Amino acid sequence: MPKVETHLVGDAWSTAEPGADPVLYGSVTLEPSGAFEARSLQSFRLTYTAGRFGLDDTGAIKVVHRYSNDWGRLQTEDPTAVNYVTATASNGSRLQLVYAHVGGRYADITQVHDPRLETAMEIHSAWGTFEWLLTDGFALGHRSGVVCNSDGHKGRPGASYPGAASFGAYGGLTCFYAEELSRDGFFECLRRRHHYGTTGCRLHLDVGARFAGGGTLFKRDPRYWIVAGEPVGEAMMGDIVQTDDAEVTLAIECIAQAPIERIEVLNGTRCVATLRGFGAEDLGQRIRVIWQGAEYRGRGRQTTWKGEARLEGGAFRDLRAINAWNHERPTRLHGPDRVTFDTLTTGNFGGFDAWIDESAESVLAIETAHVTAEVRLVDLALDERAFEAGGLERRLRVFRLPEVNDCLELTREINVSLEASGDNPLWVRVTTEDGFNAWSSPIFVYRHHPNPLFAETATP
Repeated sequence: MPKVETHLVGDAWSTAEPGADPVLYGSVTLEPSGAFEARSLQSFRLTYTAGRFGLDDTGAIKVVHRYSNDWGRLQTEDPTAVNYVTATASNGSRLQLVYAHVGGRYADITQVHDPRLETAMEIHSAWGTFEWLLTDGFALGHRSGVVCNSDGHKGRPGASYPGAASFGAYGGLTCFYAEELSRDGFFECLRRRHHYGTTGCRLHLDVGARFAGGGTLFKRDPRYWIVAGEPVGEAMMGDIVQTDDAEVTLAIECIAQAPIERIEVLNGTRCVATLRGFGAEDLGQRIRVIWQGAEYRGRGRQTTWKGEARLEGGAFRDLRAINAWNHERPTRLHGPDRVTFDTLTTGNFGGFDAWIDESAESVLAIETAHVTAEVRLVDLALDERAFEAGGLERRLRVFRLPEVNDCLELTREINVSLEASGDNPLWVRVTTEDGFNAWSSPIFVYRHHPNPLFAETATP
């Protein structure tokens, strides 16, 4: 059999340079190391000794590792099977919570997901927007909340502008509905998914559900924890509820920093309603052009949107770019009939608003390397025209808006029908006119579930 040399690759702490002081940055060892037969089974022990920079104010550490093998996913349940992993700390600490994250690489939740620890999906950061990380989990039965963070590598959480860099998005923020401002209160909030995320704006979002016939709320996923349910008549974002009702009433409140373009109400991946603070009678001579999406899921996913828009039978009066974070990639107006753009998206969206003078014969023609579109403006109303452009959720959208939209607050109630079997993840996606998104953590409602209660040993 051929031999494989095994040794530790990488630094003990992500900020450390080779040769960095281990007192500050920590140290790591892997035992045993050396040559092993290919495709043989071996046991290894990785020991990480935290340095001063590896400890936060509460004495906690975060350990991140990557692995690659031919034997499938890591697992923590069967010590007699391959890929069994345990983690212990010298002071008796235990792993608390995990976020799934997309950076250069992405977390593969189809291979590795522990529902007792991984309570949330990070669907936006300076790396882009990744709704698919959450929605992929719906089909797998995952019950995860939404978080958004910065990860801009510049030490500016809450003000993470990408600038002249490979990042194509502004860093995100998460709002936590914690009952108390303490470590325990914060962790309990995370375990119950009582939070929502934004692409960097500071808006208020509240989503609740009311059950006419009542329901049973579980503070932990009853499929993995031994936990008693409690009778309720309503629930908040992130909750898990069983009900016999055929429909629920969702109550939605959004108070935004900029005019609200729309709120989409979703059951899983399906949009069941679109809420706006204006109607068709309010639409004016403002056309919004949006491009969005990515090449694929992995590293190098950025899509370059370079092209032009021409207006035939009309004239551009004014132009405003949307999410033009990379200033070396401008969107410009050239005279009354031509706009040029050179921007990028990485799962998020960009575009422009154009205020126009138009006639019944006006046509907007848009040309990019990914898609070419032609739209008769007289046909545009509340519904948008969408043009698919391949890649990952990559498309071009064109729609009409009021010339002035003053809707900063939107409060609505909507009845949503429930599927008879399996989870109904009920959540909303908010879009504001200045180019930001917000997402609520889903309320996981089920009427009947194939395996609703099968936990045997886990306790909260």
